[in-house]
Amino acid sequence: MFQSKTLDFFLITRFVAAVLVIRQHVDFINPDIIIGPLNLGYFLLGNNGSGGYALVLFIFLTSYLIAKNFFNGKYTLGFDGIKKFYLKRIARIAPLYYFVTLFTLFFVYPYLLEIVHLKIPSYLLKLGNIFTFTYYNNYRLPSWNQVYWALSVEMTFYAVAPLLIWVWQKIATHKYTSLLLLILSLIGTFWFNILYPIDNSFINFLPVMLTGVSLAKLLTFVDISTLNISGKKAGFIGFLFMYIVLCLPWNFLPFKIDWIGIITLASVVFTILIEKYDVKRATDETYKSSPIFGFFNYLGGLSFAMFLIHMLFLIRLNELYRDFLVQHLGGVGGGFAMLGITLLCVIPVSIFLFHAVEEAGAKWFLRTFLPEKKGD
Repeated sequence: MFQSKTLDFFLITRFVAAVLVIRQHVDFINPDIIIGPLNLGYFLLGNNGSGGYALVLFIFLTSYLIAKNFFNGKYTLGFDGIKKFYLKRIARIAPLYYFVTLFTLFFVYPYLLEIVHLKIPSYLLKLGNIFTFTYYNNYRLPSWNQVYWALSVEMTFYAVAPLLIWVWQKIATHKYTSLLLLILSLIGTFWFNILYPIDNSFINFLPVMLTGVSLAKLLTFVDISTLNISGKKAGFIGFLFMYIVLCLPWNFLPFKIDWIGIITLASVVFTILIEKYDVKRATDETYKSSPIFGFFNYLGGLSFAMFLIHMLFLIRLNELYRDFLVQHLGGVGGGFAMLGITLLCVIPVSIFLFHAVEEAGAKWFLRTFLPEKKGD
């Protein structure tokens, strides 16, 4: 089950990023239980800004990998190609998202389905927001889906991705124009959010996504295998580099710096190193199959389920154990304990959801709406 020839560092980094998101929300749920920045956890598990950095990485990787699939021909810009792209995105996101959402509404927060004092238009708006990946502000905090703003940004990118890819195909016809677009997009990630306050909207993260698209286009002109570093070293160096960047306190520095730009730039470096590793592993017979590699790759596949459900567990666990943990372990110890308890709950449930809902739902959806044709 877990046998694999190499490590999928993109997947593994998504798992680490999901853990960092949960780690930040431990602090967010209750400031009495805080891992905080000034202790060992600051170095091992980031700081209470690392979850935001991780979501920037998520958004960058989404745009890069989608653009890469268009540029390498997996998806085309014709009607059939775009249809295939959208159906695969729906199959990837919708089954698990709507299962978690419906389960939460009917069994955890059924009061959200009540009209109460809301007028019908407001009630429909509330449900419309919930069912379209958007956090609805008019109910109590913390909420299980207030972190879904990142998913909303991602879905908006899916909506406009074919148009962006078409534009980049037209204007980035050479490696130098692709490099120029990459540089301009990177500059945008640094200055855009200084001019406009971050409100977790698609517009705020558009420069991040354009950087991902630009890098994917540039790498179609560049032979990454010529990079002067061994494939194995590139993978591990890239992963370690990105982990360290995610753990550093970019938004707590004494001087002004736009951390979205820093994380995006680091993501570009990380992606280039991992692509070098991927090119090497495809051709090097010395890469041996290992169940350890497969296990870590498998953990990476759980990241979406972990992202969707972790706030449900954190809210409830905080209600049950906050006072006990603070009393017996203090703020920092309680924070580590809360993170550990949450992961012990979230990971097994994510494993179940991954197989029973995410994978099974995607297979059913694609079999129904995108059946394979003979010769495909």
